[in-house]
Amino acid sequence: MKNLFTTLVIVLALGLLGCATSSKKDADQPDWVTGQSSKYERQRYLVGRGQGGDLDMAKDRARADLAKNFDVQVTERTEDIQQFEATKDGEAATSRLEESASRKLTTHTDQLLQGAEIAELWQDPETKTFYALAVLSRTKASRGLRKEIQGLDEATRHSVRSAQASDDPLVKVAFASRALATQTERERLEKTLRVVDRLGHGVPSDQNAASLRVDRDELLQRIQIVARGSERGYDHTEDLVGSALVSAGFAGGDDNEPDYELKGLLLFDEPRIREGVHWVVGTLEITLLSAKSQQARGTKRWELKAGSSVGPSVAQRRAIEKAQAVLNAQLRSTILGFAGE
Repeated sequence: MKNLFTTLVIVLALGLLGCATSSKKDADQPDWVTGQSSKYERQRYLVGRGQGGDLDMAKDRARADLAKNFDVQVTERTEDIQQFEATKDGEAATSRLEESASRKLTTHTDQLLQGAEIAELWQDPETKTFYALAVLSRTKASRGLRKEIQGLDEATRHSVRSAQASDDPLVKVAFASRALATQTERERLEKTLRVVDRLGHGVPSDQNAASLRVDRDELLQRIQIVARGSERGYDHTEDLVGSALVSAGFAGGDDNEPDYELKGLLLFDEPRIREGVHWVVGTLEITLLSAKSQQARGTKRWELKAGSSVGPSVAQRRAIEKAQAVLNAQLRSTILGFAGE
């Protein structure tokens, strides 16, 4: 009986000691480890929590968790870019578009998160796990976004005024395209602002991408560009250029009174075979000329390369397909780039 009593006393003591240890741990553990922070309220801060076996890992995971606040907006903005720019381009152009959009959005998110700080750290005394709390002031982030939006609004208005003032149709549409691109980015930033702002407010604008897109497309349709081939090189270069002009939104040129001529030249070197693969290397060149003066507005060249284990004719066909894809993806921006030249 005495031994039983002694055992009960020891068990009770250990239980009390365990409770005391647990109570002490609970008392020391910050509220943000498993719940919301009373110090950094969600109404005033965007927060992220992270944990890891070392301090740096916990900090990195906290910052990554904070970045998740913008994940939905990043996805929506990527879709917006695709809808805004996608025409009849091939898969390669679409892939390039997605990569470009992703890089741009990631860069902007990184810039926004530069204002974040690791506000608190804690280590579990039993597991030795580190915990970190990353916070971003909504007021500070909103202020930065509003300033950036204001700058984009000013840039949009400047491009619109420049388009209206120019008598050169190419310059006019180039400024209209710049206004559209700027305003589209501005609208995406406003979506992010609504996530960050404490009350979910945005910034009203006197412009909108939809109307600017209509204006830009109408200006594109006014420019008459006729496609021309060359006596040298690939026989159907004129067809490639003409198809790309339509995809880019330009009006089909009238041979009698076009505004511009777009001459295309596609040349291929002699096919070479290496390790059983036939390779074709070529050069695609376009030159935009004022129809009346025949003065060149600009020239652009692309290097092409395609291979096939079947034969040189297949390799050349693939190179021609690459040329068409390049023109579909880049012709509009290339022609509008000639406006500055």
